[in-house]
Amino acid sequence: MAQPVLIVGAGLAGLSLARTLSSYRVPVRIFEASPEIRKYSYGITLLSWAYQPLVSTLKLGSVEELKRATATDAQVGGSGLISAQVKDAYTGATLLSDPPTEPNAPQSYRCSRSKLGQLLAQGLDIEFGCKLDRVEQKASGVQLHFEGGKTAEGSLIVAADGIHSVGKLWSVGVLYSSDAVRKGLLPAVTPTVMPAMAINGRVSLARSHFLTEVAKYMNGSQTMLGAADRTAVHLAVSNHTDSNVLLSWTFTWQPEAGSHDLLSRKSVDDASKIPEDFFNRLSELGPLAEPFRSILSPDAARRNAKYNWLIRSVQIPCSELLDSVDSSIALIGAAAHAMPIVAGEGGNHALLDGMQLGEILARSNTETSKQKVRTFYDSQCRRWEDGN
Repeated sequence: MAQPVLIVGAGLAGLSLARTLSSYRVPVRIFEASPEIRKYSYGITLLSWAYQPLVSTLKLGSVEELKRATATDAQVGGSGLISAQVKDAYTGATLLSDPPTEPNAPQSYRCSRSKLGQLLAQGLDIEFGCKLDRVEQKASGVQLHFEGGKTAEGSLIVAADGIHSVGKLWSVGVLYSSDAVRKGLLPAVTPTVMPAMAINGRVSLARSHFLTEVAKYMNGSQTMLGAADRTAVHLAVSNHTDSNVLLSWTFTWQPEAGSHDLLSRKSVDDASKIPEDFFNRLSELGPLAEPFRSILSPDAARRNAKYNWLIRSVQIPCSELLDSVDSSIALIGAAAHAMPIVAGEGGNHALLDGMQLGEILARSNTETSKQKVRTFYDSQCRRWEDGN
């Protein structure tokens, strides 16, 4: 029996790869460090070039079936409708209108990240609680070593474990250590931090309050974007039920040069530390138009759960990816090309990575796994570069 493909990470890239390989009956094992499928309290915008092939991969009957399963407002009969309008955050006036579209042209929609993950995981035997310690090349293939002594041997390792990929550390010849990952020490590849601050928060509203005080400004859309003086304010429905609505917001601005190093967050733990500059910035802007005003007044913002995001991107040069093919490790998703979170395309590229690599690996031809990974990189690198 053929050795399995070993996937490290049960995020969007890893799950879409596992589902694609399974549909072709290619042996696969998928490992996840967390004890269960992670639950996320946010939505993502799915673009047609990612969700259309996903419908086929998941063997769904239509795009509408995918939306019924994953749209942020599916529980109340919605389909995740979104608008590309940009509003003046001070006056509420429309600065940019939705572009004209062809009749019946596929449209992007707002998707629940948790619902999408649960849908992708259906039918997969995910091995949870597997924290990778190291990898080893053997004459018969490659072997994963997990904390606690568990091992797994396969024909190829696919690192789909995010921006701090342990596969990335190993593939450049550096001994893996959990301490190095925790400190964000990525040899040869350092994430680029954009010169902007992004504070993300969420608030739970009674559905009746949302409909009367917020939804009327959103005109049926699951998202709303406002602009004001080097600042962008984004509202998005994360989950809409019969009783309440979970609304997330993102406040992004470009700090002026000064003595405060607002972009120096070093660890994941620091994400909950909100700089006072954020609240000062809110006060400086003054009263905003509704619904931005009620959601993002300084007092309301202090009450909301919040996170300090670093807007990072990673793009490993294609030449380095191709040079690493002999290591029997492939990198996909954010492990290969973490994209700025404000652009919103990272999840779409992760899904497409998994499906594209799966299709190539499933080909019945004389190519080895390493040759197929090289083909994958050759065909996808331009897409990643354009996305970043």
